[in-house]
Amino acid sequence: MRAMGFGCKCLKWIEACFRSASISVLINGSPTKEFNLQRGIRQGDPLFPYLFIITSEGLNILANIAVRDKIIRGVEIGRDKCTVWKNIIKVGAELSKIGVNFDSLFEKQIGDGHDVLFWSDLWASDTPLRLLCPRLYRLENHQAALVFDRVRVSSNGWSFIWDWSREISGRLHGELDTLMSTIKTRVILGSGRSTRKFKGVKSGLYTTKSMVSLIDEKLIPREASPMVTLRNNLIPQKVGIFMWRIQRKRIAVKEELDRRGIDLDSLLCPLCNDVVESVDHAIYSCKLAQEIWVGIHKWWDLPLPSGSNLEDLIKGGLSIGLNTSQRKSWQAIVWVTCYYIWKNRNQKIFRNEA
Repeated sequence: MRAMGFGCKCLKWIEACFRSASISVLINGSPTKEFNLQRGIRQGDPLFPYLFIITSEGLNILANIAVRDKIIRGVEIGRDKCTVWKNIIKVGAELSKIGVNFDSLFEKQIGDGHDVLFWSDLWASDTPLRLLCPRLYRLENHQAALVFDRVRVSSNGWSFIWDWSREISGRLHGELDTLMSTIKTRVILGSGRSTRKFKGVKSGLYTTKSMVSLIDEKLIPREASPMVTLRNNLIPQKVGIFMWRIQRKRIAVKEELDRRGIDLDSLLCPLCNDVVESVDHAIYSCKLAQEIWVGIHKWWDLPLPSGSNLEDLIKGGLSIGLNTSQRKSWQAIVWVTCYYIWKNRNQKIFRNEA
């Protein structure tokens, strides 16, 4: 406050207000003896909001000075060095484990070059130019130069503006020719700010839905299994998660528990007590489940598929010529039914409820 121009008398008044204050602490509803504050302020102190504003202003001034003197640097969305993109690249490394090349999904479209670092950003090659041409980079007088500072395109063609610490000679001419050839063949300069285009959709705009669909195609090929984890806004999220667990056989039917080494008194279905309880049996083949599926198919006027597993059930509904809206509704009904068949099974076992 003194540095911001507050007078000594004002500062003494504020200091007196805090140093003369005393507080007590409630322990089990009983107050302790009062004592003076050594640091901090009392809860609900009326001076606090004003002191907070003054402190924030001082912090803002210090931050601006640090930016001016290049002590700190702010985050700019859209730059290759941006922290946001670094985090996205980390996610890309995880996606590569399932066969999704994240880097190849985005195409950088260079604008006029005002927001791209010539030597350090990824724009003309898969490698920064400072690593591709290290000897030229060492000769650069302004290593933080922008693309706009070094490259221009007009009706007359390409022009390069260099600023070397010494004249280029010898083998450096070959490196310089390679650099200019790489830029001319791989870069199209435009206007305005640089953007990134998502190749997964025609619009070029990244959406969570498009990325989820791409991951689904890698994890669960549609030809191999129709029980994909597509988003369906007609069903609760918990039902979608449950179907994801079903298709990976991660629900606690007796067959799966036994496979994991858990000792059970019996592997037979607890509802019909006829066959080993598998995922397909618990959700589709059990007598109680079959009665439910027959009723649903009659309701939709659809023939019950002849197959004996859950996958055939879903294939049967999707191959009868339903339109897009009807398929979405059918999917919602089938998935919710699966969820409640499983829920009813658990209530019967653990709560003895029908």
